[in-house]
Amino acid sequence: LFSVAIFQNQIFPRKHSLVPKGIEEQMASSFARRIRELTGRGPQKCKVTVMSPKVTLYTLVGFFSDGDKQMAEMNETNIDYVEKIAEHNITEALLFLYQDREKEINNVIPIFDIRKDVVIIVVLFN
Repeated sequence: LFSVAIFQNQIFPRKHSLVPKGIEEQMASSFARRIRELTGRGPQKCKVTVMSPKVTLYTLVGFFSDGDKQMAEMNETNIDYVEKIAEHNITEALLFLYQDREKEINNVIPIFDIRKDVVIIVVLFN
């Protein structure tokens, strides 16, 4: 999680945006809308940071429902189950968002913190 904190705190700040102004907000809005369509509820906050042409970082706050959090508190098996469903929905939303660049996606790395209700997603492109 240290490397994710580096991205979030922008220890390596960008001198200028890598994408035209407003694109990151549009990407965040589209992603949150698609998650809402898939799950019936969207994240409370979604932020997208285009770190480079090959790395995009998504930060979601308020992603998990109260039921997801209660289920995850019961035991490790339930945590895996909640994370698997979340990973599936995240992947579906990203594939929808990047349907024109789907083949360029090299890896999607979701990092879950169910207790804090935060998800960090690192999307790596070829």
